[in-house]
Amino acid sequence: MNRFDDLFANGVTLTLKKEEALVLFELLADIKEEAVIPIRDRAERTAIWNLAALFESKLAEPFMQDYAAIIQEAKSRLALDLLPGTEQASQ
Repeated sequence: MNRFDDLFANGVTLTLKKEEALVLFELLADIKEEAVIPIRDRAERTAIWNLAALFESKLAEPFMQDYAAIIQEAKSRLALDLLPGTEQASQ
């Protein structure tokens, strides 16, 4: 038995807004396909691929005909979250 076995015994659950999930899925797809950031080792590559696969298994939107419009709307909504004083800014 390894001293880290208990530490890595459980998964991690995250809650994301739909917009965040869609934008992250798109980013991960770009990273996988275009190597837009340096991937230093096999573990990082595996983590990226596994995370992208999890998003893919949960999101129907990337397979919808109007996905380009959906992702643009998701990005617009997230961008508003960063602007203080906007009506739609997160609290």
